[in-house]
Amino acid sequence: MVARVGADLLDDYNRSGSLTLVDVTTLAQRRGLSSGAVEDVLLALAAAGVELNEERPELAYDGSGDLDGGLVRRQIASVEHDQLGAYLAAASRIRLLTAEQEVRLGRTIRAGQEALRALAADDASAIRSGARTRYVSVIEAGRRAHRNLVSANLRLVVSIAKLPRYSRSGIELSDRIQDGNTGLMRAADKYDPELGYKFSTYATWWIRQAIDRGAGDRGRAIRLPVHMYDQAKKVRAVKARLESQLERPVTLGELAGDLGLEVGRVAAILTWSEPVLSYDVLVGDEEDTPLLDLLSGDSFDISCLDPAAVVLAQQLEHDLARVLAKVLTPREVQVLTWRYGLGGCDVLTLDAIGELLLVTRERVRQLQVKAVETLQSDSHVDCLFEYLIDHAVDDVLVSPLEPREAAPPKRRGPKKQPGKVGN
Repeated sequence: MVARVGADLLDDYNRSGSLTLVDVTTLAQRRGLSSGAVEDVLLALAAAGVELNEERPELAYDGSGDLDGGLVRRQIASVEHDQLGAYLAAASRIRLLTAEQEVRLGRTIRAGQEALRALAADDASAIRSGARTRYVSVIEAGRRAHRNLVSANLRLVVSIAKLPRYSRSGIELSDRIQDGNTGLMRAADKYDPELGYKFSTYATWWIRQAIDRGAGDRGRAIRLPVHMYDQAKKVRAVKARLESQLERPVTLGELAGDLGLEVGRVAAILTWSEPVLSYDVLVGDEEDTPLLDLLSGDSFDISCLDPAAVVLAQQLEHDLARVLAKVLTPREVQVLTWRYGLGGCDVLTLDAIGELLLVTRERVRQLQVKAVETLQSDSHVDCLFEYLIDHAVDDVLVSPLEPREAAPPKRRGPKKQPGKVGN
């Protein structure tokens, strides 16, 4: 995968004549590469003689964008929460770092990390007090450098968190900033100043990844696990790329072929990414009508919104299945299930059931009558009558004595009595 990403980036560089670090990290994120793999790609590009252009105003914040101190202060008045406004004001007062300062802080951080590893690896009792003091001093210096590097780039997190792609995620700006800050701190831990890149461009990948993870974790009413969210995001990215190339909607087969997955798997992943819509969402031209008010008719059952009714209906279905299995034979249970539509099945006619069981219509009727008579005379059915007092499941409960469709036709003609001859 690293070699493929490197080849694609080389093709882009040969076509356009330039390449940025953000281009590299963006493609790496779409392909699902880890941070270590990103560094391998950067080393491969450097070996191929590719010089990365670090100028990317919309992502690589250099202090001269739309988030300078004056604009942040003007935006504070429109921020709803005072704490967020105070945070933005404080972040705007922190001076930006020069490239030399970033390199110096990065080296101090790495020295502190090496000292911490050395102190943990060595025998504490064997370390002299003077050496221990030097270790602790270097570690503390690294922690201070880490705080300074993170603090100086807080506005970078704000600039990324306010991008439109994240504004539509359903996560509040303050939460997006919080997620981005965790990515920024992770970037400060992993930053290698010897590679020669600005910290802001390197940190952009970590910040975006952290905000994406936060959106996947809290941006949906039904949470998706991280690996499922990443899969859905990858499929959506490939789908958008193919549709842009083909200039038409892409089929599941084409999408599965590009991803190297089965068609059913791709369809399932696309289903995961479908948004969850609330019944209370406002719709219409003026957005003043709840969606629930527009859902009516036989296709929508309002009782499904009542949690108590749903639980009661599920319990009834469970108890009914238990009683039927205890009292009737498996074939009789199957006949009643198809005949009365139990468990959500479609109601079938006697002829249809006969075709499924390979018996005659009359035999199906006999099985039905026998099963109903058995239920009427068995005491195990008594536990089901308690559901009759709850009106929430009147439409769910189907008594064996009250089928959903017309009762079987009566016999034609009078029943002959033995020993009697009709007039």
